[in-house]
Amino acid sequence: MNLTIMIDYPLITIGLVVLNRAWIIEKVITSILGQSYPRDKIYLLVVDGASKDDTVHIVEGCIKGSSLFGYKIIVRECNIPEGRNLCIENMMGDYLFFWDSDVIIKRKLLEKMFQISINNDIDVLSCDSKSVYLKNVSEINKIIDEYYKEKVSYDDILFDYMIHVGMGSTLIKRKVFEKIKFDPDLTIAEDSDFALKTIRNNFKIALIKNILVLDIDILSMDYSDIHIDMSIRDGLKGLRKKVNEINEKDGEIDTLNRKISDLNNKILQLEGDLGEKKVEIDELNGKFTKLEEENKKNNKDIYDDERRGGWFGSNLLNKK
Repeated sequence: MNLTIMIDYPLITIGLVVLNRAWIIEKVITSILGQSYPRDKIYLLVVDGASKDDTVHIVEGCIKGSSLFGYKIIVRECNIPEGRNLCIENMMGDYLFFWDSDVIIKRKLLEKMFQISINNDIDVLSCDSKSVYLKNVSEINKIIDEYYKEKVSYDDILFDYMIHVGMGSTLIKRKVFEKIKFDPDLTIAEDSDFALKTIRNNFKIALIKNILVLDIDILSMDYSDIHIDMSIRDGLKGLRKKVNEINEKDGEIDTLNRKISDLNNKILQLEGDLGEKKVEIDELNGKFTKLEEENKKNNKDIYDDERRGGWFGSNLLNKK
């Protein structure tokens, strides 16, 4: 007899940060709506960084009338870390799944990632990706169909604990965000910075290795990645901040090293002072020992004198 185990799935927010994704956003929303995770337990949060194309209209058309728990679209000019922070601020439920706007995910993967996170007490669980670079948009349908046809085993999902993962397909518990947010000034490597802070705060990070998500990029600049759309000046802004942070840390380390050196010098000085004091103490102990010996000798002489004096006095009395 086959037993069906009922799982009480919690509400999950899917956070989608987008910019000029009209060329693929319908495919991404279709992948979200096709997940085996209960649709009425999914809250879709879309943060659009002020797209100049029809991204927002396409999203609205795809999700209106769906059986999602709910959805919200925020249109605000922002960079990626600012967009991710908006997702955190507006999330519902105890889990947030960051889903990149050019990523396609297999139907059962979100559900399985939730189960792995719960069963292994993992705070941040991501999935490795297969990146493809297409020459033009017309190739998208073919590559997505091939991806869905690939057979995978959900019974033997392998994951490793990591110190860093990207955020393109990542499930994160709300408690992580109570301590950590994305640095809005980091226009590059904000994911790495977030992951390192997560480790420093003793949260567990893991990466699924044997089931991949599909990350689609177009070689043409017209359909480029958000990072490529970014100006060189804005990109360098984030790098400069990290360099400054490293320099500040180096300065803090130099200050600590100087304090340690000062303490070592004080310890050496105290050890020298203690050595001098020990010599003085040894000299005093020697003097004290000498005085004790002289005192014993004097006491013995007095005792002997008393004995002689007592014997001589008693003989005088007897003679009388």
